[in-house]
Formats: sequence, C-alpha cells, structure tokens
Amino acid sequence: MNIITPGGNFMKRIITASLISSALLAVSLTGCGSSGNASAPAGGAGTFTAKALLRDQTVPRWAEGENCDTGNVEQLGEGFEVRIKAKGETVAMGKLSHGVMAPRASNGYFCDYQMSIDGVPAGLKFYTIELGDKLGHHEMSEQDIQAGLELRTSTFEGFN
Repeated sequence: MNIITPGGNFMKRIITASLISSALLAVSLTGCGSSGNASAPAGGAGTFTAKALLRDQTVPRWAEGENCDTGNVEQLGEGFEVRIKAKGETVAMGKLSHGVMAPRASNGYFCDYQMSIDGVPAGLKFYTIELGDKLGHHEMSEQDIQAGLELRTSTFEGFN
C-alpha cells in the first residue's frame, strides 16, 4: 500500500488557499467599503448627505432662471458657508450653490439655493443648520435633514 504524504508544493497550495479563503470571508463580513455618502440607518454608524433648497425672498430684479446671487442684502450666494451642528459642535460644513431666480410664487419672489453637504454623522437625532456667523440658524430632525426639505431664510432664528 502506498501512502501519499503532502510535499512542499502541495502544502504551499493549501496554505495559499486558506489565506485567500480567510481574506474573502473577512471582506464578505465587513463589506467592500463605503463612499461615506450613503445614508445610514438612524442610530447606526455612518454618514449621510444633507440636502435642502434654501429660498430667500427677494425683489423681482432678475428673470426666471437667472443667477440672483448679486445685490442681495444678506450676501447669500455661491460659496456662502453653511455649517451643520449637533449637540453644539460643528459636525459638517459646506457651501451654497449659486442662486437661481424661481418662478413667481403666490407669496412673492424667491432666489433659490441648493445645499448639499456630505459627511454628516448619522444617529445624532437633531441638527442645526447655520448660515455663516450671523445670518441665523434652523433646527431640524435627522429624518428631515436627510429628506431634502425646502427651507425659507425667514424661518431661520436670528435671520436679519
């Protein structure tokens, strides 16, 4: 009776196969990675992208669809700094898009700014959006800030 004993090459193949299997198992258990922009479930680890349409009431100086950044009293405009705070600390920062004159609404004229801020930590329940250092703030729930709400500057506490 011949007994086959594993030789050097056979053992190398077994060890290599074991290492590859272990690596694949580790990747399947932890996932392949995250861009950091996906919404995480409430209470869980991760980040999300905060989105909002900021509407600033204005006078009809621009045609519908035109850039309405210039000349507004509040100095809102493309690149204006927006901070998101939770529990009194800044957790994410971003900037406004350029303003676009919206179609006339029943209650006036508005310059609309898109806001999209990546990397907001999930699971903090309540957040405060701040417009610069002195234009006011607006508090909202995590669910609302993830939903992409329409906000009016007139609803910000401390807005001039």
